[in-house]
Amino acid sequence: MSDKFTPGPFAWPHLDETAANELWTELIEWVAWLRERYALREIRPCWFHHGSMVEELTAAMSAWKATYARTKDTHYSTGPAYWHQQVLAPMLGRFRTSAEFETCTGARCDYQEKPRPVLDDLAEFIAADIANRSTFGSRSGPDAPKPASVDVATMMGYIDQGEAEPEDPADEFSPVRWEGRRWEISDDTGDYHPVD
Repeated sequence: MSDKFTPGPFAWPHLDETAANELWTELIEWVAWLRERYALREIRPCWFHHGSMVEELTAAMSAWKATYARTKDTHYSTGPAYWHQQVLAPMLGRFRTSAEFETCTGARCDYQEKPRPVLDDLAEFIAADIANRSTFGSRSGPDAPKPASVDVATMMGYIDQGEAEPEDPADEFSPVRWEGRRWEISDDTGDYHPVD
């Protein structure tokens, strides 16, 4: 991916004070209208305390505005029906069944957003994933970095494309010649590793 992410007006983590203030004002007004118009109990009065509810309502508002915006080409559209079926109904269903809102009542909200723990092996898992990826697409030539291992599916792709050659085509576990080296499947990892 070469395109740098440019956050839009609904990307809460990227908003500065001014943009956040504008979005809160817009969202509060829209949610008040939505709750009254549809007599919704699923959207709790304390909705703004719940980060997931804020994100979902922001997305629903964005979709609603895109659907109901006046365009010069469209007078009648299936967009409003689609919004009700594909945005509003599923969102309310999630609100109804979420354990996050069980303790919330009209007068009280005991919810406190807690950070979810990250699995202890996350950093190790990511490092292994990155190490197993081929870097040959972006750099090639004699000084291009060589991978420490190649997963079986990737090596099979190289064989199918004629870039790698098994020593014994009849044996699916046969060592493979690729990039001028001999590769064998490791019993420990199940990936191909260079042996010379």
